[in-house]
Formats: sequence, C-alpha cells, structure tokens
Amino acid sequence: MIIDPAANLITPPRGPLIRPAKVKWDRDSAISDLIDYFDEPRFHDKKIRSDADRFNLLTVKEIKAIEDIARKCRADFSYCARNFFWITNKRRGEILFKLWESQELIYEHLIGLKNKGLQMKLMIIKARQLGCSSLIEGMVAWKTCFFKNVTAIVVSFDPEHAAYLFGIMQYIYDRLPWFIKPQCSAREYKDGLKFENPDQDDRRRNPGLNSAVMVQAANKRTGVGQGVRISAAHCSEFADWNPDYARDVIEEDLGNALAEEDPDMFAILESTAKGCGNYSYRLWNKNMELAEQAEWHPLFLPWFFERTRFIAPPSGWRPEEPEVQMNERVQVDWLRCDNKDCEQYHERYRKTEDREDTICATCGVGTLKSYGLEPGQMYWMQRKRKNAEKESESLKKLRQEMATTSEEAFQLSGISVFGEDSQEYVNSTVRPPLKQGFLDKNGKFHGCDPKNLKRNPRNNEYYEACYLDGCDQDHQFGDENGEAPFQVWKEPERDAEYCIGADVAEGLGGDYDYSCGFVLKVNKQGGADEQVATFRSNRVDPVAFAQVLNFIGRAYNEALMAIEVNRYDTCMTWIRFQLQYPNLYRWKHLDSINPLSNKLGWLTQVNTKPRLYQTLKRWLQFKLIILYSRNLANELKTFTKEDYEERGAGAEKGSYDDEAMACQISLYCAHEGDWDDSVGQMAVKRELTMESSPWHMLCKGCEMRWPSHDGQDKQCIRCQCRVIEGQRNRSQVGTENQSNPFEDGKISRYEAQDWAVSIDQRETDKPEPEYDLL
Repeated sequence: MIIDPAANLITPPRGPLIRPAKVKWDRDSAISDLIDYFDEPRFHDKKIRSDADRFNLLTVKEIKAIEDIARKCRADFSYCARNFFWITNKRRGEILFKLWESQELIYEHLIGLKNKGLQMKLMIIKARQLGCSSLIEGMVAWKTCFFKNVTAIVVSFDPEHAAYLFGIMQYIYDRLPWFIKPQCSAREYKDGLKFENPDQDDRRRNPGLNSAVMVQAANKRTGVGQGVRISAAHCSEFADWNPDYARDVIEEDLGNALAEEDPDMFAILESTAKGCGNYSYRLWNKNMELAEQAEWHPLFLPWFFERTRFIAPPSGWRPEEPEVQMNERVQVDWLRCDNKDCEQYHERYRKTEDREDTICATCGVGTLKSYGLEPGQMYWMQRKRKNAEKESESLKKLRQEMATTSEEAFQLSGISVFGEDSQEYVNSTVRPPLKQGFLDKNGKFHGCDPKNLKRNPRNNEYYEACYLDGCDQDHQFGDENGEAPFQVWKEPERDAEYCIGADVAEGLGGDYDYSCGFVLKVNKQGGADEQVATFRSNRVDPVAFAQVLNFIGRAYNEALMAIEVNRYDTCMTWIRFQLQYPNLYRWKHLDSINPLSNKLGWLTQVNTKPRLYQTLKRWLQFKLIILYSRNLANELKTFTKEDYEERGAGAEKGSYDDEAMACQISLYCAHEGDWDDSVGQMAVKRELTMESSPWHMLCKGCEMRWPSHDGQDKQCIRCQCRVIEGQRNRSQVGTENQSNPFEDGKISRYEAQDWAVSIDQRETDKPEPEYDLL
C-alpha cells in the first residue's frame, strides 16, 4: 500500500536547480485537467478517510501518471511552483506562483551560481515589497515537500514576522493536490513543519520524507541549527538583528550547520539596509569587494522592480534634477531584454564586462538594452521625495527603503562631512573599472579579460585570459594574496597631468588599514578632475607599496606623488632614494612668507586635515571632480565628525577612510596653488553653472548636459561618449574674449576619428607612447 506519494513513488534524484533558459510562469495546460480528474467524487467518497484509501483506488496507469508528475516536480522548481504552489497577493486574493522581475533575478542568480559550481548563498539588499519572501519560502517548501531528509530553517527579526513567513509555507502545503502532498506530523509555528508519517506506530515501515522546516525569531539567544545539517536557509531582515547575534548566526551557527557538501543546498540573507558602519554594512561591502570569491554572493534589488510604483505624470511635466540623475545612474547599472514576452532586468556589468547588446539569458531570444526609468516611475519617486524632503530623517528613510543603488540604501545616521547632495552626485558617477588586476614585480599589469576566453589544454575548460600578451596564467583568484587591488578606469593619456595621493599602512591584512594610491587626472583647462585609477590593499608593506606607486606614477606621465608621512616614512624614503622617483610633492608652510620647505610628502595635522576635506567638499559641490570608485563612495558616506564644531573628521567606527584620504590628498596637492589663506579655503577658479558658462554641452548617448568654457569638450564627462553637441549660451554671447573655432550656434560632433584631426592636427604628429604598466 502506498501511503505517502511524495516519499515513496520514486527515488528523488540529486538533480540540479537548472531549468531551461525560458520559463513561462503559467500553469501547463494539462495540469488543470489532471487535478480535476483526481478530484472526481470517487476519490472523495465519505468512506475515504485518508490519502492511503485514495491510493488503493488507483489503477496502474494512474499511478504512473502521478509518478511522472512527482518526478517533474523534483527535477525543476519552476515546474512545481507554477503548476501547484498557491500564494496570496497584495489584493488578498490567491494566485498560482508567478515570478516578478525581482524574484526572477534572484532565481537566475542562484542558477548561475549552481552552474559555476559555486555554493548557492546569496546576500540580498533590496527596496521594500519586492516579493523576495514569497520566492524564498516557495523554494524552502519545494525543497522540504519533495525531497527526503532535508532540514530547512527560517530566521526572522521577531516572532510576528517569522510567523508570517511560516504562514506562506503552510498555505503552499495546504493547497497542494492530495496525490503529491507529503505526510505531515506537525504544522504549528512552535514545532515547525515536519513531513513524516503522523502514525508513530507505522513510522518504521512508512517513515515519510523525514524532512522539516524550523522557524526561529532572531530575538532569541538560542543557537541556530545546532546538531542538524541545514539544506535550505532563509534569514529575513538580518539588518534588523542585534549585530552580535547576526554575526554569531551568519558566521558561526549557520555557517557550521549548512550542508555544504550538498550541491543543491541554498541559503539566502535578505534585508533592506539599516544604516552605515554596522555589521550588515561591513558584510555587504566585504562581499562586494570579494565578488565571486565571496562566501555570500551580493545582489541589490532597486525600488522600480515593483511595477505598481508608477503614476502617470500630468501634461507638460518634466523630471527635476534628482530624478534626472537617478535615471542616468539606472541606465548605467541596469539592462532590460527587448523581447516583449520577456522584458527581464539584468545587471549591466559582470565584473568589468559591459553586457549591453548581448543575448538575454532568460529568454535566449531578446537583446539586452540599457534601461531608463519611465516618466511615470520618475513622477512617482518625485512625489515621494517632495513629501519626505521637508524632514531630513524622512528623506533618509525614503532613500533607505526605496533605494536606487546599494550605496543609497545604506543611509548614515550621524553627521557626514560630505552632505547628501554630494553623496547623491558621487553615487551617480560610480562605474565599474575598465580593468582590474594586479602588478607583478616588473610593473606589468595582470588580470582577467572577460572579452578574451582561452581554453586550458589540461582540462579543456575555458578561462578569462590575462590582459598581458604572453601570460597564460588564470588570474581568477588574483595575485599571490588572492587580491586584485589595482583598478583602472582610464589609461594614461599623452600630455595629461596627473597627481597621486597615497595613504600608507603597515600591510597586516585582516581588519587593519589599507594602503591606497589614488590617481587623479588634473584638468587645468576648465573641465572636471577625474579619478582614473586606484590601488588599494592591506597586505602590501610600505616598501612594496613604494614599488607599486613608482610603477603607477611613471606610467601616468610621472605624476606628482604626494605620500602621507604621518606614521610611516619608509614608503617615501624608499621611493625617493632607492627608486629615484622624479616628481615628489614638497610640503609648504602656507602661513609663512617663504612657504617652501625642505620636507617631502604630505603631513596630515589638526590644522591641515580640514583643508583636505573642505577642498573635496567644494569640488563635489560644483561637480568639478568625477569619482568612479564604489568603495570611495562608501568611504565618503561614513566620513563623519561628532559635531558641527569639531575640526577633526574621519571614518565612522567599523569603517575605513584610506581611499577617501588618498583622494583628498591628491586633489588638494594638485591645486594647492589655488589656496586662499585669507578666506581659509581653496579658491574654485573654474566653477561653472549652466547660467554662467559660455557653452552648453549635450551628450547624444546619455543625454546629459553640462557647462563648458569653450565648447571644445571631446567626450561626455559621465558616459565618455564621443558624440556630443555644443551650443553657445545666448545670455553669455559677447562676454567672452576667447576665440572659438566654431560658428555661433549649434555644432555637430561626429565620430572621434572623423573630427579629432580637424580639431587638433597636432594629435597625429606625435607617436602614441607605449606603457608597460597597462
């Protein structure tokens, strides 16, 4: 006699989570008829008291049909969920499981990790109400209802929310058809769900699945998963947990309990962000930095994935500047499939690879195109913003819970040196690097080129080849320390001026400070300064760091080298005497008649540190510096002081400021001659606005507008598109004495190779230098 169809019909395969590339999340046409067939009156007669009695009525053909359904359910979560899992929606109705864009993205990330041979462990930071819980509880229900000897755990921040998550699984179980529903011996919150034979006397002969779901609130100090092996885990709103408890659960209890030998094990941490400088913030940044080497793969889900966040704008409405900047950043971060039957979102960058115009992995048919917010979405957010910005805490709450980027999601609760406008601007300019890797002892650049795949003859597997010709090594795991500390956004340009700011640490690894070299392209012709490269590592000692700075500085046109000498002068001594670097920053006494001193290097003091951050603050205010580093954006956010009158400032407890300090040193030292001691700040001589500038520029790619001195900008300052237009500011005509080679009015700029020669014939008269570094 067959008592438990889910446990006894077939032996569950150790099948993958893999599904076909395209899944229509609609019930298969034959399933409804099949369910109606097994709900005929003969299976629900008053004499029938259990599913065992129903199975006694089945014919051999009917049993084979049920076996086939059970086999398909075990082999593919998507098949099982879309055909048999019922959930409740926001309108208090019930619907069959159908994934939203955010849920589909989570599911595809899990599949991608599985296919790469990595553990399916996700850390999700998200906006509110994106349906993550429904998907994850559905996967937990699938894992425990259709596989033997599986233990799953769900942990939330309080008992009420834990009970809500438990209710999702109860509802799924209750609505399963009787012919695939497993036996259940417990279904109360305190006991969890236990899928085993409820008859203890008969359990030896027919044990059932012997699978279970445990539910726990994070306000209890009991261990998570002690004494069991966890095959599925969901940690909900982990940012709300007590930090010490969160660390114990994630790194110890859960970390030791997860059945990592099981290739089908999955574990998901998900939450909205809750402030900066805490455990969840540091864990997110660590995983972002480690990327595929991270134990928890990071994934961010923005607010606009929820389709109901849309209000049709009134006639004549135009988005305001905050929404314009938001839309520009969305276009940088996200792609969307142009197949109308798919329209799935995808992250634009994989490592340093831009995936625009590639085939959609979801449907296999459409092409991924840059996604921009719809007017109704921007209008929805604009209304939200205007209602919240009257109170700073309300605005922080909105950005935290309706975040566009992960940088925006983590809102600082203290006094940040760099205000919200500056942080928004920096967040809008963050970009993945052009290249990322490390320098060898000869100054050669090594790293994984995602556009150049090579086959390893030893195992016939493909790997991303090194950027350096002649290097056949696989640098997937970085240098000898497992790092790829050198990021490059722009390669050296002939005749360009650069300055490198360096913050030096001991190189002890672990949680200790980082040595950081920040390469700034200095613009003396009216444009913005620009971050072009960064080296950041806490495993390199001061002498080795001097070698790195020497290589980078010489590649970038013997850049002005400003090394901080507060604690460690070894780096400066080595680069000066042993490496004979020719362009070192010379310390100046700006309060003396003769400001030049005999000292080399930058010295951060009580009276000089404010000059650093005040300079960067003004440059950001006037958008005169472009910063690309995601880590730098995070460090600027947590660069705080205790009160407004405090002169000192630095990283919030638990955070770093190494790249922020290197950035500030490079900017200040590059423009030190602009310092006006009479007013106590850097004189911004090049500040422009759209009202005061002689020229207005328009990018034909991202449609960004910016002010210009002479209309001769060669590329967009945001997306680097070379197809731009310049138009004379009519209000400023006649106020400039500068000659301009263009006619008054609108100027069309064509492809760079067509117009660059006519703009400056001198470009062709000089051979391109070769840089060993890059």
